[in-house]
Amino acid sequence: MLAALETIARLAEEYGIETDGASYSFIQLLCRDTGFFRSFIDYVLQDHPHSRLGFQICVCLRQLRDSDLDEYQRIGLACAVHDDARVAWGAANAVCIGPQRGSPVRQDLVIIAKLARHSDPSVRRLAIYGAGAIAHESAFTKDAIQIIAEVDIAGSARIADEICDAFGQRGLSVTELTRRQIDEILRQFVEIDRLRDHEYEVFLSKIGEYAPDLLFRYLLKRLRRFSELPGRRGFRYLVWRDESPRHYFRKASVPAGAADQLREARDTLLCDDVPTSYVASLFWVFGNAAGAAEQALQEWLSSGEPKKMQRAEYLADVRRSFVDDST
Repeated sequence: MLAALETIARLAEEYGIETDGASYSFIQLLCRDTGFFRSFIDYVLQDHPHSRLGFQICVCLRQLRDSDLDEYQRIGLACAVHDDARVAWGAANAVCIGPQRGSPVRQDLVIIAKLARHSDPSVRRLAIYGAGAIAHESAFTKDAIQIIAEVDIAGSARIADEICDAFGQRGLSVTELTRRQIDEILRQFVEIDRLRDHEYEVFLSKIGEYAPDLLFRYLLKRLRRFSELPGRRGFRYLVWRDESPRHYFRKASVPAGAADQLREARDTLLCDDVPTSYVASLFWVFGNAAGAAEQALQEWLSSGEPKKMQRAEYLADVRRSFVDDST
């Protein structure tokens, strides 16, 4: 039977016939036979199952989840580390998508943790989706969030978008993340040219309220990266949306290290490749920052160095564009 299935799969591939939906139903029907069920699992777990059949391991995993959780975990883990991305993708579909998301079990989390480390970015992205759902169950929150925080984004905008969704408008609280986890996620975001609009904005705003110093550092890194990009690449790289990033910080208190961070932002003006208006909009996100902004400017105004004095005068002149003194 398996040899016949491989022949059908090869012919369908050769003639460009889509088989995913039909294959699922057919394999589901065949798996009613216990002998075929076990043989199909063994076939998929070999080194090179046909790509159109490897994905269908999801049929077996869903049945095992309802009948034998230990075996479900064993087979799920084997699929999660399989070299064939289609096998891992099938496992991810079985574990992360479907009605079982509303009633997670510990075995789901164990499998998702492995899927989140797979080399294929689509598998890792779906693992984030699954972990985000499980994290709403208090018994699994800490472990699920750790899975999300430790995913290798590897420059993938789609993976980054999935993380933003997990902590977006209807998502998890950013306060569930440690500062170290937030910093690592943002560090990986720096490499990505653009992220999807709304959920990314929500995620950054949540961080701005909870850890404004980490968000400030992230935006400064994006600004520096923008200035380093060659030629037209820079036009594709979005530092932040709107004229000013201040809306991310609208609920933020002035962080303890604001004085040093404002000096860092100010110092970027010594680089001629950095857009001065971008620096100014970041420099003034905390207003006068309890006097820290004025102090940073005064240091340059009294430095006796013409370039520093000129740049400090510029920051002072544009202050009204970014700071509302009436509030």
